[in-house]
Amino acid sequence: MASSANSRNSSQQPSCCRRFGNCYCGVESPLNTAWTKDNPGRRFYGCAKFPTSNCEFFHWHDEEFSARAKEVSWMLYKENKELRKQIKMFQQEVSAENNQIVGLNDSANTIELQNQVIQLQRQLLEVKERVKNDGLKKNMKCSMFMASLLVIVSIVTLALINSR
Repeated sequence: MASSANSRNSSQQPSCCRRFGNCYCGVESPLNTAWTKDNPGRRFYGCAKFPTSNCEFFHWHDEEFSARAKEVSWMLYKENKELRKQIKMFQQEVSAENNQIVGLNDSANTIELQNQVIQLQRQLLEVKERVKNDGLKKNMKCSMFMASLLVIVSIVTLALINSR
């Protein structure tokens, strides 16, 4: 009884399977499943307040399994447990790889944004250079205009001086 009572799992069967009645505490006794090597998968009724209660109510629901059934059930139980561990491990690996992919995507997005910033900086330099060149052209045009005007004024002045 002690090994079976210690091996209870928290999953209880539907109410249709609870046909034994109440334990010594007066509480309805739930149907549990033992997962020990001697009783793998064998169902039993026990106190609902176990292990906090001193009620020692216990009754097997299933007949005892044959030695072969116990062996196969225990082997399947252990395989199932191992497969669940592997699944959990694979899920953790997938989660870690997903996190790595997210990190790589973030890095790729950062690089793309950096490239866009560099491209915008180049465009800004080009615009500044154009503005500078346009300013020089305007200054040059203004200087040419002033020089032309000076030449015209000089010619007119010389013409006026020569005509006197």
